[in-house]
Amino acid sequence: MSLDARAHRRLAEQVFASLDETPAVAVRLLAAALGLADGPVGRFASAMDYYADRREFGFEPGGLATIKLAYDLRRAASAPDCDELLERLDGTDAAPWPQIRAAVALLRDARGREASHSTLTVKKAHTMEVSA
Repeated sequence: MSLDARAHRRLAEQVFASLDETPAVAVRLLAAALGLADGPVGRFASAMDYYADRREFGFEPGGLATIKLAYDLRRAASAPDCDELLERLDGTDAAPWPQIRAAVALLRDARGREASHSTLTVKKAHTMEVSA
């Protein structure tokens, strides 16, 4: 099962929905802290800053913040430090971390299923060539 771009954007919007009750200034502070963070959580700084702009200036959902977070979630799911990120976020209750963890885990699992399906297809094609 491969997730399309719309599914990635929906995951990003679910993460942002968890911050709906958080003041824009608090989201901006989160973005600033993430910008200083070491490790895999730092990759979400720009998307959170764009989301703070969206909240503060009344931009419509689905814009730059969503696209950037969808991209960052995909990058996190395919990064070598993905397991480290998931472990680091495990048991964290404050938004947006449970939602980010769930999205990254879903994307990683979908990517794993897609990779194993591709490997199986290649093996079948190779077997068919050899036996022909």
